[in-house]
Amino acid sequence: MSKEASIEENPPTEFRTDQTPIAAYLITEGFTLLDTEKNARGFTEFIFQNDNKYIAEYARKFELDEAMVSAASYIRNYQDLIKRIKRGW
Repeated sequence: MSKEASIEENPPTEFRTDQTPIAAYLITEGFTLLDTEKNARGFTEFIFQNDNKYIAEYARKFELDEAMVSAASYIRNYQDLIKRIKRGW
């Protein structure tokens, strides 16, 4: 079995990003934020439940400017994440 096939059959249980805009978008799309923690570079990492093998595709969609969500919901989620970072949760 190839490494690629193994990854597809057993995807990671977490998806991580240190990009607040991507995290806000994923929350707006309904993905579950499990936790936050500081990474080795000192940035906050957002840890999502990866029960949907498409979460990485959604993150890529955001990076390619193909994301379509409610602006109000996205802004609210973004602001909530910024507050969470500032409070150290």
